[in-house]
Amino acid sequence: MRLILFTSGSRALKSRPAIAVYTLAVVAAFVGGYAYASIPGPTGVINACYATKSPHTLRVIDSTQKCPSGTTALNWNAAGPAGPGGVNGIQEFQASSTWVAPSNITHVLVEAWGAGGGGGGSSLECLNGSFTGGGGGGGGGYVRSVMPVTPGQTYTLTVGVGGAGGPQETGGSPGGTSTISLAGTVLMMAGGGGAGAGSNLTTAGPGGAGGTTTPGLERVGFPGGSSSVCGGQPGSPGVSNPGTINWAADGGLGGSFDYANTTGGAGNAGLPGDIVLTW
Repeated sequence: MRLILFTSGSRALKSRPAIAVYTLAVVAAFVGGYAYASIPGPTGVINACYATKSPHTLRVIDSTQKCPSGTTALNWNAAGPAGPGGVNGIQEFQASSTWVAPSNITHVLVEAWGAGGGGGGSSLECLNGSFTGGGGGGGGGYVRSVMPVTPGQTYTLTVGVGGAGGPQETGGSPGGTSTISLAGTVLMMAGGGGAGAGSNLTTAGPGGAGGTTTPGLERVGFPGGSSSVCGGQPGSPGVSNPGTINWAADGGLGGSFDYANTTGGAGNAGLPGDIVLTW
């Protein structure tokens, strides 16, 4: 039995060489059609035609084809858009400095601590055997918040300095405020703790107030403790909320009476503030 192939509008191909050549041409055309098909298209889009009437079939087409009448063109991405990047950097500032926002960074997570206030000094001498200690300094405020930034802009970071302790019968100094500012405008702030008051012969020095902050995840510093009367014990220092890296800008311990030399003692300095940026 001899195999005979026909083509439209042409005579039969009877010879074996002709059959082989024709068959190879058909296969090549078939394979080539799939090799050069564009599904999805060059931009990653998949194109399809949806029949508007029942049975509502959906047919995927090459990106170069158009949908026939009675169908609606649909397209979708083979892959979703790229998601945002993760954390790129973290930097801590224990002293005042500047920070330049990196390229493509539009927001930064800020943690800031105000410095602790200094403790107050104790009484100079005794009265009927009583001594009074100085009040403890207040703890610095803590704030954690996301702040918008502009890539390439230079931001000024001011880290609060711990308040000095007060001499005998004199209050300490308040702790410095930690701020982030741009062109002189303060964007975020963590206030320093208040100073502990000095004591006298009859009145114990009260503790300093805790530092306040700007809106965000904020924690006001704890106030310093008042000293005891007739005991010469100093006021306890106020503490700040430690935040996520366990940093506490505590206030200074109040001064205590020096029993050995029967003289008043000076208050202790508060701890410095801190700023941490994560982007």
